[in-house]
Amino acid sequence: SLTRGEVFLAHGRLDDARLAFEQAMRMAMDTDERVDIGQLVMELGDPATAARIFETVLAREPGHAGATLGLRQVGQRAQRVQGLIAQATMQTDRDDWRHAEDLVEEALHLDARADWPHWAKARLLERAGRYPDAIH
Repeated sequence: SLTRGEVFLAHGRLDDARLAFEQAMRMAMDTDERVDIGQLVMELGDPATAARIFETVLAREPGHAGATLGLRQVGQRAQRVQGLIAQATMQTDRDDWRHAEDLVEEALHLDARADWPHWAKARLLERAGRYPDAIH
């Protein structure tokens, strides 16, 4: 399931990859396998789930280097998302809507399941007068 998920991920089949990783997680007994799954889930743009996986590993094996690093990466990713949204806001103040939208899209790629990057995109599109796009 882990390998199958990696193949799906490489081919952009994100929903299939997520399902394969969930199945692999249920079957994984080895902590290193769980850390690998956490890293792949983070690549899918779901750092919250990845953090839960790393925390589960650390509960079983305190100090596990891979899980500790994974949690650190989750935090860095969250900071990066916040920074991208702040930069996008500055770009809208300069009327650089295209650049602002690119920054928000990058934030969404990093954390596709969190609400606040979606809110930032809706707000950006609303400020740009693209109301139909803002509600999708």
